[in-house]
Amino acid sequence: ALFQLHARRDAAKVEISYISSGIKALLGVTPEEMMADPRDGLAIVQNEDVESFRRQAREVALSGTPFRTDLPCVARSGERKWSSVSAIAHALPNGIAIDITQRKEIERARDESEQRYRTLVEHATEAIVLYDVDSGHFIDANPNACSLLKLDKAELLKLGPADISAATQPGGRTAELVAHYIERTLAGDEPVIEWMFVDGCGTAMRCEVRLVRLPSSSR
Repeated sequence: ALFQLHARRDAAKVEISYISSGIKALLGVTPEEMMADPRDGLAIVQNEDVESFRRQAREVALSGTPFRTDLPCVARSGERKWSSVSAIAHALPNGIAIDITQRKEIERARDESEQRYRTLVEHATEAIVLYDVDSGHFIDANPNACSLLKLDKAELLKLGPADISAATQPGGRTAELVAHYIERTLAGDEPVIEWMFVDGCGTAMRCEVRLVRLPSSSR
């Protein structure tokens, strides 16, 4: 929805001199209703954001200071929606409001998914670490990994697989094989191996390890 704001310096009220028909689809308010009384539109913006929006709208109308904000709102139908509102002075029209509800829902779903992942990892009975091949260090670890290795998280994240591996592995293999298993994992394999680790107290222990490559859009 496109709109045009006007404000007089001697009045607190910001007037809407024009608004396109897109406001009906966005908020369920007709352009005529919105222009007659902007409170019809502001009434469905969540309360904590109304005063901030009014202040920014007045600023852009009086001083020309541009602004952009995302506003949560409830349409007349009761549907919860999000609108991205931006405005700039000395333009006709000088503002635009865009329905970004779908984008916000995608962001919320992504955040919830990340939180579920974090909860699962933090409360897993297994020791779980996340290794970054480029840096050569672990970049995350759950509490059980820290407990198993007798290292606090800050210490563990300074290390990599070779740093916590015993020099001699089961079957007389050497710890240099860790690079071989990492390469297999990067190629899509999911090797399950027995591996000897050395904890922070210098005690060696035999563990079963499963290596899995995590998906990444940038790598």
